[in-house]
Amino acid sequence: MFSTIGLQKILSTQYEFWIPNFPTSKDLSNTIFSNYQSLLTRQLRLFNNFYITFLPHCNTSVSGGGNSIVSYFNSHESLHSLSSSDLQSLWKKRIMFMDQLVSIDGSYLSTWKEVKKQNPKANFKGPTPKWFQQLEKSNIIAAESS
Repeated sequence: MFSTIGLQKILSTQYEFWIPNFPTSKDLSNTIFSNYQSLLTRQLRLFNNFYITFLPHCNTSVSGGGNSIVSYFNSHESLHSLSSSDLQSLWKKRIMFMDQLVSIDGSYLSTWKEVKKQNPKANFKGPTPKWFQQLEKSNIIAAESS
């Protein structure tokens, strides 16, 4: 029973950062979408300040995509870092991977209308989010595939 509770705490921490793997030292220093942080998240962030890291003994990777949106934004200088409201928007829309936003061959960014059609169960109310507008303006995807 303890291992089940422990795994749930680990996964909760992972989802607070909205990343497909357990948070690394770099992830722990980034913004998270939740105003509420679990005890484990707060402890990991505190230990990270002292260069102490922890890794779970089990695989907590989320499969379903190649490149997480959070790491994509962090790796491109022309894109601003995702804010906590951007991460919350991604979480509500159930979008974690760039594969969910691009064409099947990965050569171009889908339109917001196409993204909404691909995931009808998610919460797509309101205008096009700012993080998606940043991707549209940057044209990074088309430039990388050329």
